Formats: sequence, structure tokens, C-alpha cells
Amino acid sequence: MRKSVLFISVFSLLSLILIINIYVSQLFNPLFFHLIEGKEREAAVAFLKKIAGTKHYDLQRRLFGAVYGADLQRDLDEPMSTRQQEIERLESLLAKNEKARDVLVALALLYREQKNEQKAREYYLRAKDIDPKLSLPID
Repeated sequence: MRKSVLFISVFSLLSLILIINIYVSQLFNPLFFHLIEGKEREAAVAFLKKIAGTKHYDLQRRLFGAVYGADLQRDLDEPMSTRQQEIERLESLLAKNEKARDVLVALALLYREQKNEQKAREYYLRAKDIDPKLSLPID
């Protein structure tokens, strides 16, 4: 009888620890594990992109900037410059054909990524004039 009570107690305790472990592991963002695994700069860049636009962004960017220096700045700016190059390329295509619906849609989405809602809406409405059945999350 005493052994069965001890067994049930140990089993219950281990089960409780397991449940707590599973619950707590779900609370941690995968970015945390990237930091632990030595992928610090990539995790810092991903973290900063995720919190962009929040009140914590400037402080976190300064803190990570002090640790990683110019490499962090370059990694953060790279997608922006690539996006800007794509916008310029698409606008040059649009100059050749103002009714290129797919180009208009691509520009609308790129401007939306840049948080330029006015330009995004402008290009979306131009695309919608060409294809009235067009539906994007910019509506």
C-alpha cells in the first residue's frame, strides 16, 4: 500500500513537471532559441523587424546596435533598399504601360509593406479600375 502511494505521488509530481515544462516552452518565442544557439545577429534582426513600429523599437535597436554595430544596421537596411530598387523597377515598367495590372498590384503591395498606405491605395485603385474583380487586403 505504501509503495503504491509513493508511486502515485512520484508519478503525479513528474506529470506536473512535464505539463509545466510544456506550457513554459510554448511561452518562449523561437527567436529566444536562436539567441541561445549562436545565431545572435540574425535573431536580433528578426526581433527588431518584428517589433518595428512599437514603442520599444528605438531602445532595442540602440541596444542591439551597440552590440553588433554597423552589421546590424546594414542587415536592417538591406530589405528596405532592395524594396526601393524593386519599386523603381516597377515604376519604370509602369511608365511603359500604364495599364499593367500586375505591376500596379505589386507596387500597391510594396508600398503597403513600407507603411505608405496612401500610395498603396492609389496603386490599388488604379489596378481595380483595370480589373474591377480585383480584391486585395488594401480595400
